[in-house]
Amino acid sequence: MADLIIREREEKSLRDVCYVLFRHKRKATWFFAGIMALVLVVTFVLPEVFESEAKVLVRLGRESVTLDPTATTSGQIVSVSPRRESEIKSEMEILNSRDLAEKVVDAIGVEKFHRGILSRLSSLFFQPDPVKQRDAVVRDLMEKWKMEIGKDSNIIAIAYDNQDPKLAHDVVQKLLDFYLEKHLAVNRTEGSYGFFQEQTVKLGKELAQAEESLEAMKNSTGISSVDEHRRILLVQLGDLQKGITEADAEMVASRNKIKAMKQLLTETPQNIVMGNTKGFPNYAADGMRQKLYELQLKEQDLRSKYTDKNVLVQEVQRQISNAESLLKQETPTRNQVTTAINPAYQELKLAMVKEESAVAALGAKKDSLVVHLATVKSELQGFNNSEVQIARLQREKDIQEANYRKYSEKLEQARIDSAMEMQKISNISVAQAATSPIKPIRPKKGLNLALGFMLGGLGAVGLAFMAEYNDHSLKRPEEVEKRLRVPLLVAIPHFSLDKLMDGPVKATKPLLLPGVRTECGLMSQFEESCEALADRLLHPAEGSTPLRVIAVTSCRSGEGVSTVASNLALTLARKGDQRILLVEANHLNPAIHKIFGIKVIPGLTDHLAEGQESLTSINSLRSSNLDVVQSGKGEISLYQLADSREFSEHLTLWKMEYDFVILDIPAIFRTKSTLRLSRLVDAVVLVVEAENVRCESVRKALVQLGQAKANVLGVVLNKRMFHIPEWLYRRI
Repeated sequence: MADLIIREREEKSLRDVCYVLFRHKRKATWFFAGIMALVLVVTFVLPEVFESEAKVLVRLGRESVTLDPTATTSGQIVSVSPRRESEIKSEMEILNSRDLAEKVVDAIGVEKFHRGILSRLSSLFFQPDPVKQRDAVVRDLMEKWKMEIGKDSNIIAIAYDNQDPKLAHDVVQKLLDFYLEKHLAVNRTEGSYGFFQEQTVKLGKELAQAEESLEAMKNSTGISSVDEHRRILLVQLGDLQKGITEADAEMVASRNKIKAMKQLLTETPQNIVMGNTKGFPNYAADGMRQKLYELQLKEQDLRSKYTDKNVLVQEVQRQISNAESLLKQETPTRNQVTTAINPAYQELKLAMVKEESAVAALGAKKDSLVVHLATVKSELQGFNNSEVQIARLQREKDIQEANYRKYSEKLEQARIDSAMEMQKISNISVAQAATSPIKPIRPKKGLNLALGFMLGGLGAVGLAFMAEYNDHSLKRPEEVEKRLRVPLLVAIPHFSLDKLMDGPVKATKPLLLPGVRTECGLMSQFEESCEALADRLLHPAEGSTPLRVIAVTSCRSGEGVSTVASNLALTLARKGDQRILLVEANHLNPAIHKIFGIKVIPGLTDHLAEGQESLTSINSLRSSNLDVVQSGKGEISLYQLADSREFSEHLTLWKMEYDFVILDIPAIFRTKSTLRLSRLVDAVVLVVEAENVRCESVRKALVQLGQAKANVLGVVLNKRMFHIPEWLYRRI
């Protein structure tokens, strides 16, 4: 069921927009007229209102910084320097204070604020309470005056509107006067100059005492600059620690080098063979003896200079021992072997001795640095103790100096403030005095009319589209097939019977096709629609079963079923030699006699009620090919008619005797018998009145016809409205 209420979306054109506007032109026109009438009443009936305006400039002046000797903390002055935004907001609060409003009301007079007609009438019958009256005037004044801060500026705009231009001016002017006095009173602090003078003298003495204590402490410790002295000690401490570290590293490197040299000495021979000659005298042994003698002489010489523990002495002794052992190993043969001391061994030995001397020197240097480092640390510890005392004295001296300087500045400012207060000089300047209004600010007639016209126009258009959106009826032929999914047979135009086309044709009531064919106008369109519907019956689609018995019905009564059925039968009778029978099976709302202008005679219901075997009351009207059977006045229900065997037999006989039988049956929602009658015919034509029946109702009727197994030929859209003027329709 959800898809039954979903309206299909389609592309909208300018013609569709114009259709909506012209279709709902009455609603839109009445809405526009109502809005404009309301705007006119408001514009020309309401009283005129005048506005007086003034502007004040808040400059950066002496009031920008508050000097309050009572607001102190720990003996220090509290100086409040507000931001510009908060300062201007503070001035706004002063302007909006109630005491200013009361002063303005008292200065002007309460009676001047009650000049309206209602106030005068109430005073004639009631004696007002002066206190309540004054309070009401004050509250009303505070609600009506306006204070605004200019964007990105220090200007405050003051405005007040009233029906009396002089009263508006007086209110703003009095408010300015009282505000300037209030501003000076609020920002004035009594006794500031004497207080700051006393505190300045006291702080001067305390500052001198703090300076003397700091100077005595520096003289006793010998520290002129704490930071510089600390820097020097830290540099010395760093250098000593660096020296100790470097000495340790060099000692470790030298020890490792000595260890490596000792390992090389064990692997390196002290003497090497220079030459070996056989067959010659043993010069080697001789030379060795000579060398031994020289070493012994050298030993004696070294002993005369050094002790036996000296390295050189021990080395010579070792060489002598080696020479003796080598000499013993010499063979008696006269082989000449030449040997000498290994130079590499001697150089390695000397290098090791130097490294051992360097290790001893580094150890002595490290011991000296350690002693010096301990001295510097002790000095730094003493400096730290002195630094705390010096920093405390320096801090007290700085605080006293800052307080003394601040109080000295405030003393000078207090002196200036005292002198300016005597002259009533303020940081508030009147940028614009209260204006005397000449032209009213309300109502703005031109603007109101323009806005009313715009609002009325947009509202009228919106109302038209809203009404169209909420209207679910079928209005145009293209909507039938798109929204109902059934064939559209024809669309019959709607027109007033009193305003037919000009010409010789005169319409009867109800509408019936004239005997003379028209060539233009709505009547011509009506004739074309009837002929198109007749052609659908005369020329069925190829392969389809011919339709002989056609029932015409609708969803509800009053949609033009009788008119459509009558004109369809009349059109079929005019085409060729077809014999047509029009049967009125709707005795709930008979209309055939009105359409054709004939007398009411016994008809279908009378025949069935009396039980006659044959129906003889058949009228031949306006054409030898058209016969009409009226419903009659017999007391028989539609249920009986639908279930009557006689009626079914008559339909069979009529189908054999006539080419087409057109039945005018009741509306589907009027009686359930319509669905029973739809089963007895070949096809059903559903008449839908345009712009009157909801699409959901038509869908429901089609569903019921489908459930009754009726053959729905299609839909006739009756009384279609052409809202767009013909000249405009052709251009869009």
